[in-house]
This record gives sequence, C-alpha cells and structure tokens, in this order.
Amino acid sequence: MIMQKGNPSNAQADAGHHYVLLVRPGTLQTVAVQEANATNGAYQFNFTNVSPGDYILVAGTDSDGDTKICDPGEACGAFPTTESAEAITVDSDRAGLQFVTGFAVDVGAAAASAAAERTGYSIEVGGTPDTP
Repeated sequence: MIMQKGNPSNAQADAGHHYVLLVRPGTLQTVAVQEANATNGAYQFNFTNVSPGDYILVAGTDSDGDTKICDPGEACGAFPTTESAEAITVDSDRAGLQFVTGFAVDVGAAAASAAAERTGYSIEVGGTPDTP
C-alpha cells in the first residue's frame, strides 16, 4: 500500500517529525507505523504487507516523548479529516490518500474539558490509547 499525506501546495509547510499510523477501528490498536519528515510541504509514507481489513489512517507528532501522537499541543491529522476520521478498507494497493495535519487551537473552558478527555494514538505496534 502506498499513500501520501499533506498538501504539497505549500512547499514550506512543516509541522515537525511525524508518525503515520494504521490503527484498527474500535480498539484503536496500532498495527503499522511509518516515520516521516516534511519534504516540499508533504509527508511521504508507504506501508507494505498490510493485511486486508479496515483501518484508520492517522498521523501526528510526539513532542512530549510519551509514545503517543495527537496529545494536546501536538500536531495531528487523520483521513479524511481529524474531526471525522473514517476507516479505509484495504483489499488491494491504495494510493492518493491525502489529508492535512496541524495543530488545534482550543480556547476556553469547553476546550480544556475536551483536551482533558483526549487521548493520543500509540506509536508502538500493538499499542492502544490506554497503553501506559
């Protein structure tokens, strides 16, 4: 499976070192991880030998080094959007799955409550958001 993330229309875009993950819907268990750095405003990645099935495609930074991406204050993105991540079905090679990653800016008490409930995705294969 070959895919690309980012918006190459802004060659200067760079949200830092990213982990690109395939996670299982429901359990959010990480099944594959790629690391990527921005080149000309896009993060290139390639998953190989992916078993057929449904996956959520998510990417982000691990700025605090806790082995989880998409924590508050970290860049995050998902296909097709972070707000409405959808499972993709893998039954053959897939290409052209593009999405945007970036930093969310939340203001106010409601945002603080939402941030407290938010958990990241594990960058370790077999890990889940609940993995310490």
